[in-house]
Amino acid sequence: MKPTALLRLSIGLVVWLTAAVCRAQDADVNDSPSPKASPLFVTAVGRPAGMQAYAPGHWGVVAVIVGNRTATPQVVQATVQVKGWEALRFSRDVLVPAQSVRQATIPVHLPKELPPDSRLEILGYVAAGENVAKAEFDGFASLVTRSDTAYVQDPTISLEPSEPRTDFAYEAALAMRVENRWKRTMIIDRDRMLPSTYEGWDAVGSVVVSGNRLANNPAARRSLREWLGRGGRMWIQADVTSVETIRLLLGSAVSIEQVDQVPLHDFSIRHTSETFQGEPTDVQLEQPVQFKRVIADGVEVMYRIDGWPAVMKAHVGRGVVYFTMLEARGLIRGRRSGDPPPHNELFYTDYLALDPLLQLAVGLRPQKIVDPVPADVRAAYVTERIGYQVPSRMLVTNILLAFCGVIGLAAVGLHYTGWREHLLWVTLSAAGVATAIVVVLGLSSHQAVPATASSLQVVEVFPEMDEVAVTGSVASYQSQPADAELSSVDAVRLNPQSTRLAGKIRNYVWSESGRWQLGETEMPTGVQLFPFERYRSLPQDVTAIATFGPQGLTGQVHADALQTTAATDPLRLVDGVLVFPRSPPLAANLTPEGTFAAAITDVLPPHEFFNSTFVDSTQRQRRAIYQAWYDSYLKRSDASSYLIGWTDSLSSGLSWNEDVNVIDGALVAIPLSLRRTAPETEVQVPGPTMRVRSVASQSGRSNTFENSTSQWIHPFGRSARTRLRFQLPKEILPLQVDSARLFLDCSIPSRTLSIEVIDGEQRRSVIERPNQSGKLTFDLGGERPLKLDAEGGLTVEFAISDVHQAADKDLRASDTWSIRTTRLDVTGTTLPPAEVEPQ
Repeated sequence: MKPTALLRLSIGLVVWLTAAVCRAQDADVNDSPSPKASPLFVTAVGRPAGMQAYAPGHWGVVAVIVGNRTATPQVVQATVQVKGWEALRFSRDVLVPAQSVRQATIPVHLPKELPPDSRLEILGYVAAGENVAKAEFDGFASLVTRSDTAYVQDPTISLEPSEPRTDFAYEAALAMRVENRWKRTMIIDRDRMLPSTYEGWDAVGSVVVSGNRLANNPAARRSLREWLGRGGRMWIQADVTSVETIRLLLGSAVSIEQVDQVPLHDFSIRHTSETFQGEPTDVQLEQPVQFKRVIADGVEVMYRIDGWPAVMKAHVGRGVVYFTMLEARGLIRGRRSGDPPPHNELFYTDYLALDPLLQLAVGLRPQKIVDPVPADVRAAYVTERIGYQVPSRMLVTNILLAFCGVIGLAAVGLHYTGWREHLLWVTLSAAGVATAIVVVLGLSSHQAVPATASSLQVVEVFPEMDEVAVTGSVASYQSQPADAELSSVDAVRLNPQSTRLAGKIRNYVWSESGRWQLGETEMPTGVQLFPFERYRSLPQDVTAIATFGPQGLTGQVHADALQTTAATDPLRLVDGVLVFPRSPPLAANLTPEGTFAAAITDVLPPHEFFNSTFVDSTQRQRRAIYQAWYDSYLKRSDASSYLIGWTDSLSSGLSWNEDVNVIDGALVAIPLSLRRTAPETEVQVPGPTMRVRSVASQSGRSNTFENSTSQWIHPFGRSARTRLRFQLPKEILPLQVDSARLFLDCSIPSRTLSIEVIDGEQRRSVIERPNQSGKLTFDLGGERPLKLDAEGGLTVEFAISDVHQAADKDLRASDTWSIRTTRLDVTGTTLPPAEVEPQ
């Protein structure tokens, strides 16, 4: 060790020993009786903590610091509130061990009405008690926006003097922000520990992970993983972050294995997309940069260097993660004299982003997080279920049978007595009595509504992380004002911003276990609505596994792990539906044992999710939830397939007064896993399981079919020739096609529709007919069997002619054609890989 460093270390030890002696003397003094010394002392309540990120309508955390001079553990309740919204309070019962000082955090939810450019003032206090004196504090913090980035890096601690060095990883993060027209400032944690709960990350827009700080912090990893799964955007600088840290953070969502690490001087970074219009990024450096060469699975490679992944992207839950394997110095360049000047110093950086980092910066822009089911749809459902009870089918059937029996007996009696002319008024009287009975039963069910709590959960399973995310709403009804007796029995976050409770005192008291109870709150008469969230780890896998076979897609769902440990009965899902990207849903025909099967005949019509002959009132209520989830699924362009189903036996994690009638309901979405079918197996392949794309023909690619939505663009006014390729699932390839049936829902008046099957350079006509309209079915088979292309696809070309010359001239100016839906169903036999014929 150098002499200067040794001298500094010696001075530090002397200072530390002196402070220790002083603390010991203070402790002796505190042990002696003193009328001025309180057994408990509070030094801070409401101080900004963690990432210090706060935004209107989001959660954040503040710190409370309490000391205990006694020889036994003590509990102190600390309370915070936002100035201007003092009625909404957040408290925590802080357990302080004997002879120690404890720092804890209190989750707070900021009002969404808070002006975004205002300065947040947090009022904190501890009420006077037997062992603690009254204490009041003021804390101030700035609000952040969804464009703010949290930068998580390794702490730099060194006793050795060194020359200042440029932190290129940090500079690359600044260059990314400036490229997005964001200020160069970032959120950097100022406490020793990263936030251990989701509330500490909620207000952050994006996160950059640079280093292995998360490796030894499981609580921070779990909370950050929840933030990511709920729609966060993250950049992992994997050149300085180990593969093991990535595995601990993301679980099995991605698989990255390092091969080696090489230095690079002169290299090109190439985009992997064939449609990319730009040139490769050529980089020449005097000092080499390190490049970590890896083999990755479960990711999308965006850029490569010499064939190895350089920039990658992965979807984790509803969030997105980007990985850079190249040292950050290879992704930026120094600012040059010819570069345009920044707007002001807040947008100035010494380095600018190269093209790969520019593309990454676009991906890190905050996206609007789409709820799986919007809050207003959830609110309408839970409100409708309160007091909503119609007479049962059996009761209505019995009333109808009694009505018919009375008419029958009256007819027989009047016939024998010769008074058959009175049968009409007897029938009308009986109908009136039956109607009155049903009306009275309905009114009585609505007038005697007990105190009720109706909840809806939308459960999303993330099997790659063995975790589950819940978004829900609860409606509480009571006929008379009463004190709230509401608490959580699980890690549930209840949004406290209720419109009907505005101005009323609400105190959320958090315990050491992360649970809370609502205190000092009087619930008014009527219905109160509260959105809530949950996120928890699963004790075992929740899966839906399926295989193609003679009955179509058959499989088994295992969902018992979604229940709490107190539940004894298996979790049963009903009204199961299979959904595939950009395709109509399939009825899953779930059984009580958890098996399901979906054949070609189980394709559901638009806006329908139940294939039962009779849809009861409960299913009619659920239909809006299914439709909202499906619309959200299509909107977010999710590439995964799911089995969704309903259960009423899944607890919301909320605890109410025992007099409250609790009604639970949950829509569960489980990613569908397809397994390979054994060779020489007959299979049905429903159309929704195939991917459909418009491909180029000899005349180019038609603009009548949108690949991003797999939908025809209609109505269309010109002739067109469109070639569609139907990709069969890889789990059944290679396949000998036995039959292929094409379904069209179209309206093509005054034109000729031609359909051809394309086999390499050969064409085979299927139909050529004028004036086609309605729901049509065509058999694509012919004299010789259909063959799939080398990748397992079948190509069909649709040609729509001009308006016929013989058509009415008035129609010719305005006539259009439409193809609303297209579906191809296939049956066949799987082949062993060795029997694949050259295509």
